[in-house]
Amino acid sequence: MNRTLITSVSEDIHRVCGFVSEIDRSTFTLSDISGDLIVISKAASALSIGDAVDCVVFRTLDGYHLRKINERYFSKKEKFYKINRFRRNSEKELLRNKMRLEQVTRDFFKKNFFLEVDYPILWRDVSEYGQQSLKVSCDEIDLKDSEYLTLNQSPVTQSMIGISGGLDRVFQFAKCFRWEEESLDNLRLLEFTQLSIVLGFSNLTEGETIVNSYLTSLMETFRRTYDPEVTYVDFDEMIKRYSRDNVDMRYSSILTPTIENKIYVVFPFYINERKLDSIVKLYDKEVTTETCLGVNEVFSFGESYHIKKVKLYLESISDEELRAYFSKGFSAVVTNHADINFRSLDKLNKIVFDSMLGAPVYDFKINWVRKYPLLKNNFNDEKYLNHLSRNIFGKLIEENGKYYTDSHDCYLNGIEIGTGSVFEENKNKFVKNIFLSSFSKDNFKYLMDKYENYIEMLENSMPRSYLIGLGFDRLICLLNDLDDIKRIVLLPKDGDGTTYKNI
Repeated sequence: MNRTLITSVSEDIHRVCGFVSEIDRSTFTLSDISGDLIVISKAASALSIGDAVDCVVFRTLDGYHLRKINERYFSKKEKFYKINRFRRNSEKELLRNKMRLEQVTRDFFKKNFFLEVDYPILWRDVSEYGQQSLKVSCDEIDLKDSEYLTLNQSPVTQSMIGISGGLDRVFQFAKCFRWEEESLDNLRLLEFTQLSIVLGFSNLTEGETIVNSYLTSLMETFRRTYDPEVTYVDFDEMIKRYSRDNVDMRYSSILTPTIENKIYVVFPFYINERKLDSIVKLYDKEVTTETCLGVNEVFSFGESYHIKKVKLYLESISDEELRAYFSKGFSAVVTNHADINFRSLDKLNKIVFDSMLGAPVYDFKINWVRKYPLLKNNFNDEKYLNHLSRNIFGKLIEENGKYYTDSHDCYLNGIEIGTGSVFEENKNKFVKNIFLSSFSKDNFKYLMDKYENYIEMLENSMPRSYLIGLGFDRLICLLNDLDDIKRIVLLPKDGDGTTYKNI
């Protein structure tokens, strides 16, 4: 079948090929790579969405009319795999946006004197993110655990070896694989694309400057948003103020919680009983089912408060309905970030923010969370045994008896889009990182063997270097107002590694 949407047969008669993407009573829309074409036909209702059609049309002043159908390939809806959604041109447009985003990215880093590289995805197991690695095996070869090659969780070690060899300012669109079946969600997949950015002879501040400039260029190009606000907060301070680090800082003034002379106060689901009690006393109101708008099933604090959920389906409720709730004088809103779609939570926050403060909400806000503690393994979960957090590579900082790494996470509107660190260039200090993160002598020996090649590389005059990995697919979702990363990934994988089916 010809892949050009319109092929001229004569001056007014054309051959048209494509997929049926929309159907009206008297028209149907054919879509292919080149775009959409509306065809006028009384027989439009006889077609089905997804059909592949090769037909002849004739053009008049009022549009293209169907003359005959040469071939029609029926769409089998019971086997309508997710890939079939690209039979609609609107879905193809998402891939075009992804392609444009890649080009803008390449132009930005070329302008800033970066070299694009392509490190291999098969590598010796590193497991620096706490998830299980995906091993590549062969039935005919008997390999020890230390001899297996695995699919990259990130190109960290390859990038560090590259810096040691002289590739000190590079970027890469890296395919990464992380096995985390129980925590897959709309912004997390087994297989994904990471934008890896490496700066040799650098530090955290320069890394933040480069990434801020890059994100700003994307927002200007794709959303006409200029000079987004940027904040910087230490991890300990985020936990103290919000009990978590993934806070949408556009709404920080209503999520602290901040007690102001307002009708409403919004507090997150993890607030403790003492804090809730202080809020209630300040407002001199009783928090009950009638005065609290909740978004989790049952919300209880000991014997003092039992707040049952006012059932809300935030994905379908209108802005007007939400505002009607607030007009009744609700004194509290419980937001459970973990249980609802982040787009729905954003809608709720915007309405509450406007009701409380009467202030506009930024389209985008970047927040850097700095100084992560050096995390030990979770000894109560076998999944984490022998699998360290990414902080093991970070340059060690010791303050008041606590160990931190010179690292940070980047959040865009409360969604984590990147993790970066200044990497330890000193062999002895890196070994100390391993020692502090190990839980036994045997585990320490195991980890020393695991990172043997990396330790040897540190002896090769390794300069101080900065590396950050940005979730490129997540960036595309945020810039296109999408709430599901599978919309822009071809043949996405679910937790057990199979391809998603059904739309």
